[in-house]
Amino acid sequence: QTIDTGDQCGASGLQGLVGQTGAIADLLEFDDRPLRIIVDNQAVTLDFRVERLNISVEEGIIVQVSCG
Repeated sequence: QTIDTGDQCGASGLQGLVGQTGAIADLLEFDDRPLRIIVDNQAVTLDFRVERLNISVEEGIIVQVSCG
């Protein structure tokens, strides 16, 4: 289920990362928003933060960039 966040984390501008190697995610840093990298469906907290950028990596490839 996806919750509309109004793109407060800037995920829409980073959709070009989808399909890229997950190693790129390790190089990203943002001063203005928190970043969470989720690898191979690892367990994550259920707290929802509209300003947090989530990058999901499966089998070494970025599969989703979203807020939350």
